Amino acid sequence: MRAERRRWLGGWPSIIAVFTVLTVAALSIWLITGRAEAPRPDANNDMPIVPQPVSTTPSAAPSPVTGGRKSPSASPSASPSSKPPTHTTPPEESAPVLKASYDSAYDWFNNLDSEITLTNPGTKDVVGWTVVLVLPKGMTVMSARDATFNVDGDTVTFTPSTDDTVSAHDDFVFSFHGAGPQQGPARPVSCTVNGVKC
Repeated sequence: MRAERRRWLGGWPSIIAVFTVLTVAALSIWLITGRAEAPRPDANNDMPIVPQPVSTTPSAAPSPVTGGRKSPSASPSASPSSKPPTHTTPPEESAPVLKASYDSAYDWFNNLDSEITLTNPGTKDVVGWTVVLVLPKGMTVMSARDATFNVDGDTVTFTPSTDDTVSAHDDFVFSFHGAGPQQGPARPVSCTVNGVKC
């Protein structure tokens, strides 16, 4: 009995040794597999983070941004300009227009004595004049005084013979002697002086 107990007790050291070897082997395997599965740390994480220095100097205040509308600028004050005196020339007076009046009558010998008066109502003298008469049919001019004449059918043209100037505010009279039927009218059909109706 004692011999068997000694044999059983004598085997414990071997069992303990085997258990110890198995335990060490299991721990070694666990450590190896645990390190293999553990993720490697990122290389960037190994670098130390250096804090950026904070500037203590105050930054320049941003300039105010103006809108599209411009600020009204001061308008220049209008300085009184000295204008040179303007010389107004008086309008030129138009050439004066002569007026004509006609007077005629038959004499005892069936002759026509006529007189034409030219009047200048303007302020300037009129140099040169032309009187055109259209006489009734059958009447003609035979002579003239202080004027020359030209007969063309029923039309007679008178122009100055000596003095061709009619002074301002003055009259000029010339006359002519004609012949024609006494029963006819003693006045001309028409009369113009310098193209203007008498």
